[in-house]
Order: sequence, then structure tokens, then C-alpha cells
Amino acid sequence: MLSLMFRQASYDAPTESELLELAAEDDGTVLGAEKAEQKRLKEENWAVYTEANKKGAGNTMNRG
Repeated sequence: MLSLMFRQASYDAPTESELLELAAEDDGTVLGAEKAEQKRLKEENWAVYTEANKKGAGNTMNRG
């Protein structure tokens, strides 16, 4: 938990991902299991997105 505080964007307002990670750590509870599944789906969706959208494949018309 201490390492999470150092990665935190703001001590007063943790990000949605940080809140989801903390909730997923509640092992043995129904809510913890649901949050762990939400976290897994979010990470899987991000992996699919990054695979489909390679770095540099965005707006090629604006080359500055």
C-alpha cells in the first residue's frame, strides 16, 4: 500500500485506476472479486486497444 501512495497522482484525489486497485485487494469478499474482475477487464481492453493502435499510427496529416 505504501508504494501505491508514491505512484498516486494526488494524495487527496486518487485516480480511478488506483481506487480500483485498492478495492481489488479486498480478498475473500464479493466486492473485492468484482473489482478484481473489473480491473482485469480494464487491463485486457487496454492491451487490445494498444495492439490495434500502434504508436505513431495517429494523425499523420499534421507533421508540423
